[in-house]
Amino acid sequence: MRVLQLGMLVAAFDQTALGVALPNLVADLGSVHDLVWVVGVNLLAATVSAPLWGSSATCTAGGGPSRPTC
Repeated sequence: MRVLQLGMLVAAFDQTALGVALPNLVADLGSVHDLVWVVGVNLLAATVSAPLWGSSATCTAGGGPSRPTC
């Protein structure tokens, strides 16, 4: 359960950091159209890391007879 909570905390920090950094990113990139790439890469990274958090939660939580541990 703690790993799941940690994963949610990291995701919340990630979204908060992106929200705070977006105005600076727009200013540095010079165009709102380039911002699509930043948001897309962030979404892709969050999507790829989600199964990793789930796998680590399964490994550390331990499994019963039907769920072997890693």
